[in-house]
Amino acid sequence: MPLNNNQLRYNFHTSRGDAKTVNDWLKTREARELSLVDDCAMQASLAIGSTPYLHCYSGKYFSILHPHPSQIDIRDIAHALSYQPRYNAHTKWGYSVAHHSLLCSFYVDKGYELDALLHDKTEAYMPDLPRGYKHHTEFGKGFIEYENKIDEIISKKLQVAYPMPPQVKYIDNRILSNEFRDCLHKVDLSRLENYDPIPGLKIEKISPISIKRAFLYRYYELVTAREETDGKL
Repeated sequence: MPLNNNQLRYNFHTSRGDAKTVNDWLKTREARELSLVDDCAMQASLAIGSTPYLHCYSGKYFSILHPHPSQIDIRDIAHALSYQPRYNAHTKWGYSVAHHSLLCSFYVDKGYELDALLHDKTEAYMPDLPRGYKHHTEFGKGFIEYENKIDEIISKKLQVAYPMPPQVKYIDNRILSNEFRDCLHKVDLSRLENYDPIPGLKIEKISPISIKRAFLYRYYELVTAREETDGKL
């Protein structure tokens, strides 16, 4: 069901109490995961010093050449995407990938909310390219190949669909109409193919820290709901 701006604002500005709940839950899950780390993950960790790597917000290291599910952390994804700009930063104000992903998770068809929230998860570990470069240049082809490799690894770790479901791709594309209208400067909407903004959605400026908290809380509520449904709790 579409949300109005007041409901979206409430969901984005989670309280400190909600943030503590999520943080405690994530720590518990991390401890459980560490107890299950296999020899392959340990070897991947030990090899970090001899290969190119990305030093992540959590303190974990992500291997560029030998990525492994054990190097993936939802806290790194939430942090990076909350500060990662959409449209190569050519927006009226700081509009982040995490903000976009949150909106997609609220407007996608039921059952695909977690897939929508995490559909741009690779951008926490590698930069994205504007669509023109990505789909219409030679170097874009190699970029997409590596991006798909990373996407598959993260999807396996976080248990989301790979490749992206068409229902998620639909809302990812449709929300472009709202973004062009609300976030871009001096835009000619007539140049946007299939301009069809989501009714009732007006995208507003929200701080990165509020987006980060909301992203993590959204992840928490979707994962716990899924586990309750699956009988894992």
